[in-house]
Amino acid sequence: MLSDSGPVTVECPSADGLNYTAKTAGGQKVFMRSCDRNYETTEGSLVQHKTILSMTDCLDECANTAKCIGVVFNARPQCHLKYNIGLKMVDSGSETALLWQ
Repeated sequence: MLSDSGPVTVECPSADGLNYTAKTAGGQKVFMRSCDRNYETTEGSLVQHKTILSMTDCLDECANTAKCIGVVFNARPQCHLKYNIGLKMVDSGSETALLWQ
């Protein structure tokens, strides 16, 4: 898929259930990925919203952003960095990942 900024990389459904390890200045952070999921956004749950072209770049951004514990990514391309996760819901075309290590 192309956006105004270039090609958007979507890795679902093959990325479902896989881990992604992001490198940080202090070491690394591991995220568990899920396809066709989203998390309800509650007031104050977003750290930032950015236009990023791939889930892995979105995860790298989260790993290096204070308070970020997870992301929601879609092909629009939107990367939502979250510090609070609401209820899980089905959302075709979205991918989530939560920090777990």
